[in-house]
Order: sequence, then C-alpha cells, then structure tokens
Amino acid sequence: MLAVIGLIAIILSVQIQVVGRYVFNDTPTWAEALALQLVLYVTALGVAVGVRDAGHIGLESLVSVLARALAPEARGVRSMCWWEPSAR
Repeated sequence: MLAVIGLIAIILSVQIQVVGRYVFNDTPTWAEALALQLVLYVTALGVAVGVRDAGHIGLESLVSVLARALAPEARGVRSMCWWEPSAR
C-alpha cells in the first residue's frame, strides 16, 4: 500500500514539474527533489518485497513464460544467477 501511495506521489510531483515548466515557465525547486526521493523510496520497498519473497522479477517471468518442458532447465539457470534460500 505504501508503494502505491509513493507511485501516486511520484506521478503528481512530475506533473507539477511539467505544468510548472511549460505553463508557468517556472518549476518549483522542491518538485524534482521530491520525485527523486520518492523513486528511491519505492525502489527500496520493491527490493524489500523481492528479498522477502526470495524472487527475481525478470527470471520469475522467464520461468512462467517457458513451456513446461523447458521449466527445469530454466530453474537451473535461475539458481545459477540468483541466490535462493533452501526450502522451508
């Protein structure tokens, strides 16, 4: 939920920058710094979720797209590229 609020705040901050620059010819000084801080914050939340779930979004997507016949090979490649904790 916090990440969604952060993403909405990023969109609003960037919109304020665009309107300020192209409509008023004056960008608020705080808008860019806020957008940068929010991007870092949302990224940190995403990394925390990835560590908690022991997954890697790119490789998880690759495994789900491949056919069932290639899934064992893809899991082998994934285990070579990303550390996976032992099964609980």
